[in-house]
Amino acid sequence: MPPAQLPLLFTPNVMRIWTSELASAERYLHKAALNLAKDVQNAVKTNPTVGFALLSALVKGKGDFDKVTKTKTVETIMGSLNEEGVRDYIEYLKNIILGEEQNG
Repeated sequence: MPPAQLPLLFTPNVMRIWTSELASAERYLHKAALNLAKDVQNAVKTNPTVGFALLSALVKGKGDFDKVTKTKTVETIMGSLNEEGVRDYIEYLKNIILGEEQNG
């Protein structure tokens, strides 16, 4: 799947469910959610061009994904970004701060 289409997989509903399942070890799908977090981190390590697409999906909304889920998913992805991904992420954050976030 092209990196530009990855955010299509991480819809608000998917992110809400994934975050909820990661947040508590007592949830039914907790182990599956942990495996997805590891797979996402590994995907960025092997293909840094997908990093920005995944990172923007994870921080969209509350922006406290790692804190709520008690994982280091966002932190690991940030550390794996290539130069272009870092630039894209900085631009993304700048647009959010300036209120110019794209809804699409």
